[in-house]
Amino acid sequence: MTAITDGSSREFSKSTLYEGLPSVLVKVGGEEEGVTIDTERGPMVLQLDGTVTSLQTVKGISAGFQSATAEKPWSQMSSTEQTVALHIAAKKNRYIRQRLQEEAEQANAKGKSKY
Repeated sequence: MTAITDGSSREFSKSTLYEGLPSVLVKVGGEEEGVTIDTERGPMVLQLDGTVTSLQTVKGISAGFQSATAEKPWSQMSSTEQTVALHIAAKKNRYIRQRLQEEAEQANAKGKSKY
């Protein structure tokens, strides 16, 4: 990819901002949320069944306003795009983790009320 600025062009170089990091901590609502980074697929997100998947497999996330078929591989994202993807993953992880915790608490409360 080539950038054109002031009549001159230069090649974009691969982002190395998160290269080699297995995970990062991202501030979400004033608290830190951990996000695991797959070297090929990028940020990993928690799902309601407790499994994890890459953020890119979640429809409509990494593609911005495009359809999910217009995904951009983690390795081709700029450092800004990677940072945004990590923040989205952290927010999703926080939400899913809270929801799973609430469901577990409700299940425990129901189990205790039966006796």
